[in-house]
Amino acid sequence: MKPWVKFGLGWGLYMFVAMAFIWPLLDNSLEITFNNVIFKFVFNLISGLVLGYLQHKYKKYKHVIHPNKK
Repeated sequence: MKPWVKFGLGWGLYMFVAMAFIWPLLDNSLEITFNNVIFKFVFNLISGLVLGYLQHKYKKYKHVIHPNKK
């Protein structure tokens, strides 16, 4: 598995747990429904993969040295 995919899935899983379970408990709104959990799971994993891919592309072009144009 590519490193950016591992990073993206890890980040998405972390955000899923935080937003689906921890945040409602801290907010005192115990509305944890099955549909809500499934939606947040899919949304956060896709968002995590997008984040991992964008960071991979940014890192790829971050260290490119551009010659000075005269």
